[in-house]
Amino acid sequence: MEERRKFSRLDISVGVAWRRLGAQMTEALADSDATRNIAEGGVCLVANERFEIGDRVELTLTLPSQKIVKTLGEVVWVQDAAMARQDGIQRFDIGVAFSSLPQEEWQEMKQFLYSFP
Repeated sequence: MEERRKFSRLDISVGVAWRRLGAQMTEALADSDATRNIAEGGVCLVANERFEIGDRVELTLTLPSQKIVKTLGEVVWVQDAAMARQDGIQRFDIGVAFSSLPQEEWQEMKQFLYSFP
């Protein structure tokens, strides 16, 4: 299978709040795995609700430096998460491609991603 990824990803959990456009803001999961990985082009969220491919979302990411990055994105894939929560609630991995990342936020994201060896 051909690799389609344009950017290297960083397997890290960062805080995230999201909402589907037109819906109320949903807080990140209570545990620490709100994201599975992150890259310049998008993020993999771990959610306890199913999204549909094509859903447009607003994301607020809290980087470990406590810097906030706000962006819009589009759901490009959805799959059952590899791990179920201990409380038995189904979780989903949600691939979101950034569709509108302002220059300042893009610079913050890039600085964060490339600060790891």
